[in-house]
Amino acid sequence: MLAVLTPVAMRIEPTARGQNAVVTGAASATWDLELVEYAPIYLDLALKLIESNVGGGPIGPNELAAARMAALLGDIREASEYFDDARRVVDALEMRHLRAIVDYDEALALVRGGTPDSTRASALVASALLGFRECGMEGWERRALDLREKVSSGSGITPHAEGAHRRRLTPREVQILSLVAGGKTNSEIATELTLSTNTVERHVANIYLKIGVNGRAAATAYAISQGIVDVAKLHRDTHAPA
Repeated sequence: MLAVLTPVAMRIEPTARGQNAVVTGAASATWDLELVEYAPIYLDLALKLIESNVGGGPIGPNELAAARMAALLGDIREASEYFDDARRVVDALEMRHLRAIVDYDEALALVRGGTPDSTRASALVASALLGFRECGMEGWERRALDLREKVSSGSGITPHAEGAHRRRLTPREVQILSLVAGGKTNSEIATELTLSTNTVERHVANIYLKIGVNGRAAATAYAISQGIVDVAKLHRDTHAPA
């Protein structure tokens, strides 16, 4: 369903009726199933909803969707900022059940990411557990109890089915990586693909994270080594007369 839904969601304006429900619902599925390849897309879509001042969908606030996607991409610091934003939203609306889910999800993100802050994770789980009990959310309470056991034992959870998922580039990321390898600037890529420069910058950052590089030269070398670009064609293109 995500494979069918995602290309459609990417073409819809954030202010379109129902887009917030589509994005928060799809991001929730992406989070639960740990489908890392979809995380950059739904992070981008959630941020567009936030920037457009569109309220969240029935699954929760857009800030929670952004937090989940950032956590899946391994950026715990960015995820923490979005989790804090999500708390402010649900607290203002007095939605105790969603506050408990936000706390649970951030604790889960810390455990999945192997973050050693067990004190923070324990406090989040305790807060989530109290909220689930107050709201009669028995299924979520069982999840929190299981997570509390993992935090206390230090056993953790293997993060995202580990290197393979993190290194799997989406078709859009492959496209952008090939353009980076071809010497295009972020601004030029944005123009060619009809994207905002901020969106391209976010994609490039996610690509670097996934393939473990920190610059365009290293990204180009990776693209060549993986057959994403042809070195002979790349040489012809970069040395062609103006």
